[in-house]
Amino acid sequence: MTGHQVKDESADRKYFILTPQLVWALSRDTYDYTLWSVIKMIAGEKGECYLSTDDLATLSMMSTGKVSQCRSYLRAQGLLEGKIRKDPGYPQPVWHLRIPDLWRANIEWRQAIGDALRSRVEYKRLQGESLHLVKASPGEGGTSPGEGGTSPGEGGTSPGETKENQTENQEEPEEKAVQSSFYITPQGVKIEY
Repeated sequence: MTGHQVKDESADRKYFILTPQLVWALSRDTYDYTLWSVIKMIAGEKGECYLSTDDLATLSMMSTGKVSQCRSYLRAQGLLEGKIRKDPGYPQPVWHLRIPDLWRANIEWRQAIGDALRSRVEYKRLQGESLHLVKASPGEGGTSPGEGGTSPGEGGTSPGETKENQTENQEEPEEKAVQSSFYITPQGVKIEY
């Protein structure tokens, strides 16, 4: 008997994108994550995104300067590949960006970080220490570091958090925070502790 091949001819993937958790992990902020998502939405599974920076900024809901910063960072992290090219019939060169295959690196990152939610929270908390800190919004409680030594939300109840949730969170066993950096290389993910 000969082998059968199944071909998915539905248009399902036209309406959503799949994002490896590694993209979230390596994104410094929502701007990085949003730009990656918009590029993935345009490029699809194996295509390219070759919009002007201005159009990409409009779709990503950010300034052209921020798009340039995020694009540079995402390329440096190995989350995007691309180069500037001038296409026939177009007056200006534009970036031709594509999404590399991140799935192996994504699996390696998840295995290194583990399944514990606390590890992922600590990873982002440590990553965020290098970013600028913002004052707490009214009603969030706490103060920014330098204004009392606590982070927003510490020492008070966060929106949506009840005393019952606080008690449950306090009873969780302490887990060791994962302090590491991840870089995508041609051989996979490089992890530095």
